[in-house]
Amino acid sequence: MKHETANSQHLKVFTTVVETGSFSRAATQLDCTQSVVSYTIASLESYLGVSLFERTRRRPVLTQVGRAILAEARNIEMKMLDLRARTSEFKLGVETELSVVVDVMFPSAHLTDVLVRFARSFPNVALNIRIEALGGVLQMILDKSCEIGVSGVIHPWPDTVEVAILGSAELVPVASPRHPLANVTGTVSMSELRNHTQLVLSDRCAITKNQDFGVYATHTWRIADLTTKHDLLRTGFGWGTMPRDKVSKDLETGALVILNLGSMRSISYALHMVTRIEEAHGPAADWLAKELAIPE
Repeated sequence: MKHETANSQHLKVFTTVVETGSFSRAATQLDCTQSVVSYTIASLESYLGVSLFERTRRRPVLTQVGRAILAEARNIEMKMLDLRARTSEFKLGVETELSVVVDVMFPSAHLTDVLVRFARSFPNVALNIRIEALGGVLQMILDKSCEIGVSGVIHPWPDTVEVAILGSAELVPVASPRHPLANVTGTVSMSELRNHTQLVLSDRCAITKNQDFGVYATHTWRIADLTTKHDLLRTGFGWGTMPRDKVSKDLETGALVILNLGSMRSISYALHMVTRIEEAHGPAADWLAKELAIPE
C-alpha cells in the first residue's frame, strides 16, 4: 500500500472513531472489522509518535494531542473531498477557469442572479468577469481575452465569431426634473433635442471608432463610463439614454424623469451571445451561455 493512501485511510478511520464514539461502531460504519480499526489507529499513532486515545478508558477518549490532531485530520479530509470533486469535474471536461465580458447595458439583476447560480453549479471554476461598452466586448473576444461575450449589435459582425440573440435591455431617455427638456409640454421635438447637450456612452475600441449609437443632439459629451454618465444626468447637466433597470430607483424618487420623445420614449437594445467559431466550450461555458438568455 502506498504511503499517501495509507495516511488518507488512517485519518478516515480516526475521525470515524471520534464521530461514532466507539471502535465497533466505527467498524460497522466503515464496513470492516473492529480489529482492522484498532490496527489502523495503532499504526497511525506509531507513525505520528503520539497517543491519540487514552487507553485507560472503556470508550475512546481523545488525549490532548489527539484533540489537536483531530482538527487537522478533518481539515485534510475536507481537502481530499474537494480534490476528488475537482478531479471528477476535470474528467467531465469542466473548465478550471472561464473569462466572460458583458455589455454594460445588460440587466444587472439578471446578471447577478446568473452568477450566483453559476457559483453553486460550478464551485471550482474560477470566473473572470469584465464589463465593457459597445465594441469593447467584441474586441475582447477577438483578441482571446475572454471566451464568452455578451454584446450589443455590431455592424457588420466579423466572420470569425458566432452570434446568437439573448434578448434585449430597455433603454429610456432621461434627464433631471430641473432640465429644460423635462419641462416641455407634450412630445419633445427633434429640434428641441438637438439644442441640448446629449451625454453619450462611448468606448476607445477601434472596432466602433467614429460610430454613433442613438445620437440625436448636435452637441455631445462622450463618456466611457456609465456610472459617470448617470451621475452627470442626476446633476441636471445634459440628457441621455440609460438602461431602465439602472435608473429605476431614480425614476421612483423623481431624481430622474423619462423624457417624452414619442416613439423613442423606450428603446430596445438587442444583446447577443458572441463566441469565437473555433473555440471549444466546456460544460461551464455552455451552462452560462444558456442561462444568460434574458427572460421576456
